[in-house]
Amino acid sequence: MELGTSVVMMNSAKGVLFMDELKGTIGWYSKTLNDAIKGNPALKVCAVTNGNSKKAFEALDHMRFDRVVKRYCTKTSVFRRAVRKIRKILGMRRTTK
Repeated sequence: MELGTSVVMMNSAKGVLFMDELKGTIGWYSKTLNDAIKGNPALKVCAVTNGNSKKAFEALDHMRFDRVVKRYCTKTSVFRRAVRKIRKILGMRRTTK
């Protein structure tokens, strides 16, 4: 089983240059688009987005990525944070699905 980023697509010359700089520091290999689609159905069918998606993508044109994430990405609910804290205190590990 492969873990990590499943697909990186370069859509511009700037993206290709960036990937060329990274190639020496990461493990990577080339696949055909058809192979990539088999393991990544979102490459063919649009994913469902929330109401902030359009605003977030527009903000990327004039804001740093970390600031866009901070402003537009959904925060972890208070309930989930409480459950994590309780599990940590009790020494319980999160179970995998």
